[in-house]
Amino acid sequence: MNALDLIHPEWAVHKTVHAFFTTRHGGVSMEKFSALNLSHAVGDDQEHVAQNRQILNGYLPSPPHWVTQVHSNTAVTAETSNETTKADALYTRKQRTVCGIMTADCLAVLFTNRSGDQVAVAHAGWRGLAEGVLRQTVSKFTSIPSDLLVQLGPAISQKHYEVREDLLQRFVDLDNTYPVSYNHLRAHATVLDTVCRLLLEKKTKKQKKKKK
Repeated sequence: MNALDLIHPEWAVHKTVHAFFTTRHGGVSMEKFSALNLSHAVGDDQEHVAQNRQILNGYLPSPPHWVTQVHSNTAVTAETSNETTKADALYTRKQRTVCGIMTADCLAVLFTNRSGDQVAVAHAGWRGLAEGVLRQTVSKFTSIPSDLLVQLGPAISQKHYEVREDLLQRFVDLDNTYPVSYNHLRAHATVLDTVCRLLLEKKTKKQKKKKK
């Protein structure tokens, strides 16, 4: 079996919850798709993609549930979806179920609760963030906000993908209570990372108010 170069998130979750991020190493795709391309939609040899997915399956308790990602705010239950389902987040309460999301320069965002009986993953680019994909994903959980744990995945760095001020302003316009400073973000953090954290913080605060 090909050895995959996996990135494991450093988060303190229940022992029943497992997650990792793949890299492009360990597959059979050639040239610009080298080597572990998992997408059928980018022009790669379909047989190579099938082999790459089979390699990945060897690391998992069951084949992943995939969806057609469209930069939306749609979150679906993994067991009731398939690869033609248009969505950008998957959620499950079923054991040994794998939720799969593909990213390039967008963020993969992992979710679980402290008891480890609910998990989700979201594909979060700026379009999905603006549309509320994180809010929709959090809304799938029955746990109270303080029980949720979230991990941001690897993504393109600010050094290689600077977000223009007009794009950041779109998020400020969604809710002007966000304590967002463009200059601060440029100096201290990647913009999408920070926006993700702010959106999640805002969502959990709203849910706390509803619980009171």
